[in-house]
Amino acid sequence: YEEPSRFPSMRRDLALVVPAERTQDEVRGWLSELAGAHLVAVELFDHYRGKHIPSGFVGLGFSLTFRAPDRTLEDKDVDAAVDRIVNGLGQRGITRRDT
Repeated sequence: YEEPSRFPSMRRDLALVVPAERTQDEVRGWLSELAGAHLVAVELFDHYRGKHIPSGFVGLGFSLTFRAPDRTLEDKDVDAAVDRIVNGLGQRGITRRDT
């Protein structure tokens, strides 16, 4: 049993264009690694190939849930984590999907 947090969570969805040879588990691990300590859940909600996704790539959509154990997070906290994620994934050939 774990007592529920007194502090609310914040959620962000992130749509990515990922090289097809990368696995969902690899991307999930990088999300967790890059996000920092406040990321509490990562959920895949979309796996897409087709229009707007270049050949050799796949579209993956992840829902990220953030929560701090000791305070209410602010938008700037979560936005900074998402920026770290996007920058770190960019170094691995993964980009944010625009459409």
